Amino acid sequence: MSLSSRIIQSSAFLFLTKFLTKGIGLISTLILARLLSPEDYGIVAIATVIIYLFDEISNTGTREYIIHKTTIDNDIINTAWTLNLITKILFWVFFLLLIPIITNFYSKPELFKVLFIISLILPLGALKNVGIIIFERDLNYKPLFYLGLCQKLVAFAFTIAIAFWLKSYWAMIIGTIVSYIVLIAGSYIIHDYRPKLSMVNFKDQWDFSKWLIPRGFLGFSKAEFDVFLVSKMFDISSLGGFNLMKSLVGMVGRDVVMPATEPLLSSFSKAKHDDKKLNFQFSICLFLILAFSLPIASFIWLFDKEIVLILLGEKWIDYASVLGLLSILIVAFSLGAVIQHLLTSLGKTKIQFFYELFGLTVTVVILLTINFDNLAEFSFIRSLIALALSLLLLFYVRSVVKISLINLLFLLLPVFISLICASFLVSSLNFIESLPLLLYLFLCGIFFTTSYIILLITALYFYRHKEEVTYLQWLAGEAFKVIREKILSRRSSSTADEKK
Repeated sequence: MSLSSRIIQSSAFLFLTKFLTKGIGLISTLILARLLSPEDYGIVAIATVIIYLFDEISNTGTREYIIHKTTIDNDIINTAWTLNLITKILFWVFFLLLIPIITNFYSKPELFKVLFIISLILPLGALKNVGIIIFERDLNYKPLFYLGLCQKLVAFAFTIAIAFWLKSYWAMIIGTIVSYIVLIAGSYIIHDYRPKLSMVNFKDQWDFSKWLIPRGFLGFSKAEFDVFLVSKMFDISSLGGFNLMKSLVGMVGRDVVMPATEPLLSSFSKAKHDDKKLNFQFSICLFLILAFSLPIASFIWLFDKEIVLILLGEKWIDYASVLGLLSILIVAFSLGAVIQHLLTSLGKTKIQFFYELFGLTVTVVILLTINFDNLAEFSFIRSLIALALSLLLLFYVRSVVKISLINLLFLLLPVFISLICASFLVSSLNFIESLPLLLYLFLCGIFFTTSYIILLITALYFYRHKEEVTYLQWLAGEAFKVIREKILSRRSSSTADEKK
């Protein structure tokens, strides 16, 4: 199978994986939002932000290191797994010692048991089979699709059952632990590699990881510092509302938009020695990411109240404007993730560390300096900071890949024009506002998506001789070819089975 076909199939499997797993996650959120209160979500927000901070600090970049290497062997794989395991266990012990202090800081006695249970994700996360990263490296996402689906279904069943039983935040805590256990068991079932303790390749691994670890801490702190501030500036219900709206935005940005183009991002490491090819690949990825993320963010902004009412219910309507304003983060995180992936593939982890340090400093200073009157104002400023930092990183990276920002803006012009026109058209559908809310939002979504796609294809027609557009046309053709081959293959198999 050609590289292009593998990329297309990988993209399809990744998109399908995220679509199904996050679809299950969305259904879970819809049910939990009606069973649990904003206060429950506030407790979970405090616990998860703290433990995921420790998880990020202890992340030695096992996945990135193995994918980054041109060639791999057992020593490389085992050392990466061992270093990550040792680091996670050390930070787990340290976290356990801090639990009483954290509980006293928030004056929430119920946090003690919650933090103790949720801390198990540190050792559990390190125990999964490193062989599944080899699947990613080889662009073999089919077994990962089945593993991710199984993991999500089992966790969903446990979470919802406990939520109906206890109607407590414990449903989300226990569901998270179950998800990690299923991942561990499944990873050893789908891949026959068995990791062993080894430190043979420690020096090379550490040279790669020593900047990733502090970068991960700074990056996570920059992304989640807002949750900590909300917990101190506003009440626990506001924290729960803010965290839920941010989670919904994250489902779209990090778990749908990004995975759909992840195989294309993997091609950065294959093109890193060819400046022209790397420049071209980077432009394509940016175009696709923004072509996906901008319309999604715009639609959420336009219909935030309708989305919250349908998905979460009336008790969350006070946080609808927060959802709309945080939708800017979809664009900011998607754009930043593409650039960060490029820098990682080039081995520029030191640059990433200093960028995250700068970003965290700017975020903390601005958010602490402003006196916010309400949660919506806080959300808007938070989103603008994230977008500005991503654009600043893009401005820097133009010198790394020698990309022309003017050429990039020219390439993205059809996206902006199509988006503005589609937004204007859908906002004029006042005559259907009397319809039932779900039907109204569905029709607006169909009209917005259809008009955007038609306008974008029409606008790109005038770019048909541009190299990037020619490549996109070829990529679309390859995608249809792969789909056609799959359909014909299944028909042939069905015919053969019937003859038997």
